[in-house]
Amino acid sequence: MDKSPATPGEKKLRRKWHERTAEKDIRYRGPLNYQHFQILGWLCIVASQALLILSLGEKLGRLPAAYAGLEGPLTYISWLSLPFLLIANFAQIMNGQKSYRFLLIKNFCAAGAIWGIYAFFLNRYVIGTIDMFNDGTITSLEAFSRIMEKAEPTGVLCFNIFVDLFLCTLVMFFLNYKPTRIFKGKSRFIFRSFALLPVVYEAGCIVLKVLASRKEITVSPFFYPLFTVKPTMTFVLFIVLALYIKTRELRFRRHGKTHEEYKAFLNTNKNSWDFSRFLAIALVVIALVDMAILLLVTARETVGMTEETFMNDYYPTAVIMGFGNSFVLIFLAPLVLLFSYTRKPKNAMIGMLVPVSSFALIMLLYLEAGHQAIPMLSLPRFNLQDMLNPPAVTMSYSEEDLQAMSDMSVEELLAAYPELAETLKDYLPAETAPAEEAPSETAPAGETVPSTQEEQ
Repeated sequence: MDKSPATPGEKKLRRKWHERTAEKDIRYRGPLNYQHFQILGWLCIVASQALLILSLGEKLGRLPAAYAGLEGPLTYISWLSLPFLLIANFAQIMNGQKSYRFLLIKNFCAAGAIWGIYAFFLNRYVIGTIDMFNDGTITSLEAFSRIMEKAEPTGVLCFNIFVDLFLCTLVMFFLNYKPTRIFKGKSRFIFRSFALLPVVYEAGCIVLKVLASRKEITVSPFFYPLFTVKPTMTFVLFIVLALYIKTRELRFRRHGKTHEEYKAFLNTNKNSWDFSRFLAIALVVIALVDMAILLLVTARETVGMTEETFMNDYYPTAVIMGFGNSFVLIFLAPLVLLFSYTRKPKNAMIGMLVPVSSFALIMLLYLEAGHQAIPMLSLPRFNLQDMLNPPAVTMSYSEEDLQAMSDMSVEELLAAYPELAETLKDYLPAETAPAEEAPSETAPAGETVPSTQEEQ
């Protein structure tokens, strides 16, 4: 049976992407919102701190065997902390929940607060404790720097994730924000060029890490919180996302649309799905490129290297530069397809409680680490029974002493044996107990010493 072709009026036309509005939107919207990604990101931060404690314990030779198997899984989990939080940052900006100003101030203040707290504890408790045992051959700060060089192959400890959040938000700000006062017209390109500043900062951190790992420079521990944490390709990923958002607006406005219409278009499920799909593809591509660069750079670096050098002294420069840590992004791609930046959390208070709870959990981790480290210090043990209940003082005398004691009066006995007087002082009457201070044999000028009855 032949089917007659559908007439143009009966054929369902496919709507173009730039024609989507709230009334003509698609139904699909991922079940995950930015708050879910924030929670996952903070849990990954807690995992990174647990990894740091275990790593230091292993390299200092103080890690119990029971914890050795946790380092691998915690390493991969910790690498996902920044992607989760940065995606949440993108979502809050795109759905209008938070402004650039709020996110920049929040991340900058958080990064500064962590630096200040770290500097206080480092100077007061770490360096101050080393000063107690330091004989002055080298400064305590230099001693701590050498310890960190042995514990951390890069020679630099990186942990302040808010520096990365601030830099990535700054890139988004310079690329996507539309200035209304100073930079107008063609001068807006100058404003866009400021996006190179975070890139230069990131490149400078990479150079310093490489030089520190080669022992060409020594970085003061007070500057550790200023170094970036994110791998190189992860930073490239979010530059790509910022460019995607900017070029998408340009493509949208080429169809005769206005900037206000684009803001309304950002709230559609269609654009959210397109963003999630592009992000998933970008995650896979970045992960594969990251692994390819790691293998190529490492293979080129190890050409002509002896086996002994490779096994003992070699640490890949590509790893120091941050390559190899972004391959875990490939496992994040399926989760991103369930994410929608248009979906808003039901309870905004949870977003405030998550960082506080995470900090409390991190403090508990460090307290537990200190508790576990005390038995490893080989401290001497004390007899608490003797300390709480001191044993009674026992005195032994020879037969001659006992015979002599029997012929003495109480006063003579106490004078001849002070230890006996000390033992029995609580049981003797006041007039019998020995005086605490002997009277002076000489009196001040103008006074006479009273004589005893026997002398009179």
